[in-house]
Amino acid sequence: AQCGAEQAYQNFEALMPEEITIVQLRSISDSTNGWGGGARPLRSVYKLNNATGAFDIDVQAEQIKAGWSLWWPLAAEWAHNKEYLDLMNDARARGVGLWNPNLCVASPGGVPSMWFNQNAPAIDGNAEPAFGEYVILKNETSAAMDLTNWSLRNNSLNFFWSIPLSWMQGQNKFASMVLQPGEHRIVYLDNPDNYPLSASEYRYFNWGHSPGAQLTNGSISASFSPNYAHGEGLYLQDPNGNIRNSMINPCTSAAMCETPAWVTEIISSTRAGQIIPIPVALNKVRNDKRDIYNPVISIASGALAAATKTALSTAGFTAADGNTYDSAFAAGTALAVTDAGTYNGTNSVVGQRRAIADLAGTTRTTLYVHAASGSNVMPDLDGLTEADARAAITNAGFRVGTVATEAATGAAVVGAVKVDSQSVVPGRTTVGQTVNFTVYSVPV
Repeated sequence: AQCGAEQAYQNFEALMPEEITIVQLRSISDSTNGWGGGARPLRSVYKLNNATGAFDIDVQAEQIKAGWSLWWPLAAEWAHNKEYLDLMNDARARGVGLWNPNLCVASPGGVPSMWFNQNAPAIDGNAEPAFGEYVILKNETSAAMDLTNWSLRNNSLNFFWSIPLSWMQGQNKFASMVLQPGEHRIVYLDNPDNYPLSASEYRYFNWGHSPGAQLTNGSISASFSPNYAHGEGLYLQDPNGNIRNSMINPCTSAAMCETPAWVTEIISSTRAGQIIPIPVALNKVRNDKRDIYNPVISIASGALAAATKTALSTAGFTAADGNTYDSAFAAGTALAVTDAGTYNGTNSVVGQRRAIADLAGTTRTTLYVHAASGSNVMPDLDGLTEADARAAITNAGFRVGTVATEAATGAAVVGAVKVDSQSVVPGRTTVGQTVNFTVYSVPV
């Protein structure tokens, strides 16, 4: 059972004694949900007040006041969302019910600061992926914090439940995680493509599929009513299930949460030494940042190696010279880009994405530009047809010169290049040379 579940039930039971409680159900509309597989009505429950003779005891409000319910706003039934948020904040400030950090046996150690991003950017066709939702935990104390087996949860039980309908309660815990003084950790709610993460990044779930948004974006008004409110809470629980830290957005019924200074310092695009802003992995894969921080490597048509190095440097890479390579191109022409320093004819990264910095986003990626050597292997034309000989010469970077003819005799094949007739001996030589050769013709 979850920490506080029994006490919460007892409080509810005291509010609603079985068989003797008369209630009134209210709603904005005839709304339902599909939780549990059925169309369950969404209603506010009001208890008959024997003293006044009216249904003026809001059961939900009483649970929240006592600290035994989290704020769980619903878009369809929003009438009390602002009121309940304020009641929850009051209970949290008083440390009652679920807000008692020692409710289920105290856990030793400090508690990290916490902030979450719920408005995820688009990644490819996924408008708001769970990978774009992240939590930042930071140790702002002078002692190490061991968060191993701590866990996160949201307003509902989304973090405990996964398609296809399986409980994950035993899985949604941090593995070995120790925050040293001053350290932070970016906790992504998902990483469906297993994108490589740095030591300061962490994947919380392994859903086995690509879930949509898990956190509801906060709001405190709507076009149809200024009293509308919606949002999400995220709760950090110790191994015993106590809520040790939390963030709810909007922060109050009147204001959205402001980004604290410690978060601004971490995610600032001008953070000292940070080439790719934090969160690093997300900046590499999100649509509007990917071509900046994780661009496709390209070589302009006919570009020289020097110009290609300049283009890579402008894009944010460290560009260096790699080995030259024999080809049909003139010396100095850019042939390939590698991240290995040595080009073997097959390992170019042109057409692939490369991040401009390492996993931590602090060390620039070095890419090597490989230029044409200006030499290539002269093809052996013996026995080729004239058409094939011309193609072989041109494809290797040489020029076709004079093509003479000689009447075929004996075993000579009409239309074939005469053996040893080419003017440049096969083997490695400078490209651009003119090659003459002789072709056997029909005897007159």
